[in-house]
Amino acid sequence: LTLDMPVHWSSTNLMLHLAVNLRKAVDQFVQEIIWVEANAAKSAKLHHLCLSDAEWLRVRKFLELLQVPDLAQQSFSSDCFPALHIALPALEALHAVWSRCLTEAHYQPFHSALEKALDTVKEYYDLTADSDAYIIAMVLDPLEKLSQIKQTWPEVLYAEVFVSAKRIFKERYLQMYPSGVITTVKKSNKNQKLRHLLSLGDMASLSSSPSTSPAPNPTSAPDTSASPTPPWEQAFNKYLDGEDEITEDTTITTWWGLNQARYPVWASLARNYLPVMASSVSSEWAFSGAGITLTKRRNRLKADIVEVLQGLKCAMRHDLLIRPSGPTLALEEELLAEADQEDKLIDSIPPSATDSGFTMELDLDSDAE
Repeated sequence: LTLDMPVHWSSTNLMLHLAVNLRKAVDQFVQEIIWVEANAAKSAKLHHLCLSDAEWLRVRKFLELLQVPDLAQQSFSSDCFPALHIALPALEALHAVWSRCLTEAHYQPFHSALEKALDTVKEYYDLTADSDAYIIAMVLDPLEKLSQIKQTWPEVLYAEVFVSAKRIFKERYLQMYPSGVITTVKKSNKNQKLRHLLSLGDMASLSSSPSTSPAPNPTSAPDTSASPTPPWEQAFNKYLDGEDEITEDTTITTWWGLNQARYPVWASLARNYLPVMASSVSSEWAFSGAGITLTKRRNRLKADIVEVLQGLKCAMRHDLLIRPSGPTLALEEELLAEADQEDKLIDSIPPSATDSGFTMELDLDSDAE
């Protein structure tokens, strides 16, 4: 059994989950404590530790409520993949499920706790408005982009999100391309020569064929009735209006690594926003791991040793140290024994047997006779 710890997320859920699975063992353990207790007053107090069937049912109902935030926390607490884009949808789903539980009769004993929990979720949700990182991270999800926000949020909020995303993109665009135009990478000379030859072929075909289009009038002024879309807005809409796909085994970071040439400005935003952690779980793990390493018995460890130990623990936790086992002493002895047997077998063959297969067969037949 595990105990609830105030500094450990979901520890109450884990404690009750193990208790329900080990219900028979828990009841038997409490009964044995009562039997061995000689003091009648203490034995009477221990009887209160025995849970009835109704109390175990309440534990199960409480466990159902705790599993909802546990799933939400697990969804955006990853330290290996981007999870900030899941934070707002997870909080919205948590609020929706608990609000529905608040109206159900069999959760009546927990109504007071649910009301306080919903207030806490709303407080967390309101705090996300202080940063644009949550919204931009959702937009950087190539499967969702702005579709989820458009479907679930009111039109007024969606308009605010769109304007905010547009402003952030424009600022980054002008930082990367002050001239206002995306500069492409210069190709090799071989590619330039090939394009030049192709252009010459196109010009030759045009000159040999009669032109059906009227010659342009150099004196006519360009049509300025329709204002052209700025280049930064074209790049902004190119990603949002595009139909991009991502496979199940491809992470968002991998997808942006493969598509950064198509959307350079969006890829720059992805490098800034996607690494942001949605929760403090990973940092708390690091501090807790350092606290386990630096104990009173190890208070003279230097910084370099602590760093190596922390890196080693992280590599072991993520299975980065598993390698094919090298040769052992037993394996070497086994290989040497096999080599000795082969040498003895070769030495036992008469010299004449190596001349030809036919001679060896005759010698073996003669030995057998």
